[in-house]
Amino acid sequence: MDTMVDKSPASLLQEYKRAMQRCAKTVAVIAVGEKGSRHGFTATSYCSLSLSPPTIMICVDRQTRAYAGIVGNRRFSMNYLRPGDDFIADTFAGKARTHGEERFDDALWEQSSLSVPVLRESAASLICRVEEIIERVSHSVFIAEIIEVYLGSTRASLVYANGGYKPLSCD
Repeated sequence: MDTMVDKSPASLLQEYKRAMQRCAKTVAVIAVGEKGSRHGFTATSYCSLSLSPPTIMICVDRQTRAYAGIVGNRRFSMNYLRPGDDFIADTFAGKARTHGEERFDDALWEQSSLSVPVLRESAASLICRVEEIIERVSHSVFIAEIIEVYLGSTRASLVYANGGYKPLSCD
């Protein structure tokens, strides 16, 4: 190890954030609700859990507006962003100071057969049904089965690493 960090709570928090920035992750928008009452947020805190059945885990801050929608609807979409979709990531991360339905104005969204928003031009979108919710500290872990998959025309993804967005080509 190059540096051992001070273990005070404030120092540990800052070093933890810096460590997580070094872990490149595909950027996704989690979306829930029907037109007129949709909510969403930018996410990098998720992972594949199982292939049989196809299952993922996402971590959601219980203070977000989308949290209540996911708990109430028990389904959501996970939309992987493409290179150049930085503005979508920033909008859903709250940098544009918009909330709810306003966040959906600058991109093309459709409703899936399960009535969740799907980003029309995503790298891929997963339609998920919540199977279990685990509460820990400020967040809840949602374990969700994949019900539908939409694949976009590009195999490239937008990733977040070292505090910024980067394109990643998978061709």
